[in-house]
Amino acid sequence: MLMTADEPRIDRLAWLEGAWTGSAFGGTIDEVFAAPAGGVVLATSRVVTDGQLTNREFIVLAERDGILIYEVHLPKREPHVFNLESLGEQSVVWADPENDWPKLITYIRTGEAIEVKLEGGPGGRVEQFTMRRKAR
Repeated sequence: MLMTADEPRIDRLAWLEGAWTGSAFGGTIDEVFAAPAGGVVLATSRVVTDGQLTNREFIVLAERDGILIYEVHLPKREPHVFNLESLGEQSVVWADPENDWPKLITYIRTGEAIEVKLEGGPGGRVEQFTMRRKAR
């Protein structure tokens, strides 16, 4: 399916570009987003707790079949795809109602910070944290 001029395009996610850090999941989270190029944004995410790597992800934001997707790659698991739910000027929500957790992934840029919210699933679990631009 071809995209038309009014459909979401990967370049509308350029506001994510950069290195971001914050406190989450009992440790320090670092996420690095590359600039949009070739129809994708590539990103990495890691959580370090007490000096030990406790989580890592490779993320591909891409235009696929006319929509923007969030494809997460975790060690020893098949890639998982979330579809675009909504896209604002500096906000984006991806959803997969069939996923155990999270069902929704939200990023909102507020100045030099990004608010992240992961939600949905058993017990209504919500993880929310703020990442700030990482000093170079």
